[in-house]
Amino acid sequence: MGIEKKAAELAQVIQQQEHVDIITHCDADGITGAAIAKQALDRAGIQNEVRVVRYLNKQVLEETRSFAWLIDLGNGNIRDIKKGQTVITDHHFSNEYYEYSLNPFYFGVDGETQVSGAGLAHMVASRIADIDATLAIIGAIGDLQDVQHRRLVGLNRVLLRNSRIDAKKDLRMYGRNQPLFR
Repeated sequence: MGIEKKAAELAQVIQQQEHVDIITHCDADGITGAAIAKQALDRAGIQNEVRVVRYLNKQVLEETRSFAWLIDLGNGNIRDIKKGQTVITDHHFSNEYYEYSLNPFYFGVDGETQVSGAGLAHMVASRIADIDATLAIIGAIGDLQDVQHRRLVGLNRVLLRNSRIDAKKDLRMYGRNQPLFR
């Protein structure tokens, strides 16, 4: 099974839920991933609530009402999750396999440079509702996935083509919108 087919399978699981708790990491990638998921669930009429956490632990998982969609986290906590009641879209490497996880490493895709948590969330969310890929690109850049190759590569590049963002060559300078002198 390929990554696209797995994303479609997880979207079907999510669409069967009445309520979804979106639990996400507190960085740019996680927050944009949660925004993508929320937008899709709202459009599909599925009740949802977003929770932003620094890290995932048993307490966070126990506070989940019913069904959880973990974004940009979860691969390190597979043993603690409620089997069958949790979908994971996380780009971080895991030695453990979980049936309801969209992990790029399961499919030979580098989650460090080729797809972000927001990108994986978009792959699932776009099968629930019509969602533009722009936020997925913001998540990838926020996760610094464009640094190593000095551009977006892999699935990030595919998402870029499906977004409203125009790619162009430019200088990469931190804070380039800030004045040089004060």
